[in-house]
Amino acid sequence: MKIKKISYEKQRTLFGYVFTAPFIIGTLVFFAYPVIYSMLFALGSFEGNTSVDNMSFVGFANFKALFGKDINFMPDFAKAIANALINTPLIVLISIILVICLNKNIKLKGVFRVIFFLPFVLGNGLIYQTLMYSGSTSDTMVMLNGISVPPQFSDYFGEFLTEIITVLLERFTTVLWKSGLPILLFLSAIQSIPVSVYESAHCDGASEWKSFWFITLPMLTPTILVVIVYTLVDSFNDINNSVMQYYQYLAFKTYQHSYASAMAWTYFLFVILLILAVTAITRKYVFYNTEKRS
Repeated sequence: MKIKKISYEKQRTLFGYVFTAPFIIGTLVFFAYPVIYSMLFALGSFEGNTSVDNMSFVGFANFKALFGKDINFMPDFAKAIANALINTPLIVLISIILVICLNKNIKLKGVFRVIFFLPFVLGNGLIYQTLMYSGSTSDTMVMLNGISVPPQFSDYFGEFLTEIITVLLERFTTVLWKSGLPILLFLSAIQSIPVSVYESAHCDGASEWKSFWFITLPMLTPTILVVIVYTLVDSFNDINNSVMQYYQYLAFKTYQHSYASAMAWTYFLFVILLILAVTAITRKYVFYNTEKRS
């Protein structure tokens, strides 16, 4: 009996299914199942323990209460949107500037790369919250994001200017902390640009400034889109995000699981629509292989 040989293309396809099977199974078990349950929770109300058997269907009542009765959700939601829309372009801009500097032939550039990437290694969880939001003390007038403003500053310049400086320091430190992974992505992208392209431009008399605008920046646009999407998602999922904190309060302290699920789905759908809108708007400005994508 002859054994039928599998073609090389079918072997590659089979190996692909084998290697992706754990991810597919994990997604179905640990992601799809909770997602379905959370949707049921959002459309229902519980009497007693949080079981589907004790749930009564209320339709979109939780969503209506979210926008019609809740006085906390919309201000927190607006604050989260504002922080994301402010931090994202700053992170992209500062990351590109730092990458251009780190890509130069400077001493100890490997050390600087580690320093900028270290916050991403530490993560955005409890370590981030402990280091960045340690709270204020009696000896320090303001302690935000690990940067303290001494009380003498307020005595000389007043509380209004001190508050402005504090907000700027908070924003600056947050942007630097969040720039670790974008810096790594931009550094990988800029090093993948062929040196011959720059040499050809230099032979034609192009300055370093023109080389950046007409070579570096266009070829970084795919990575810029990836960084924008990543930064938006990371900002909306941040542990110190006001909406996330409100969700944790509703779900795990007051045990309003149905209401918290409705809020989570509203938040999730908004983020998805925002990502799709950003992708659609920026898509025509993204270049692949130095050609504009149609």
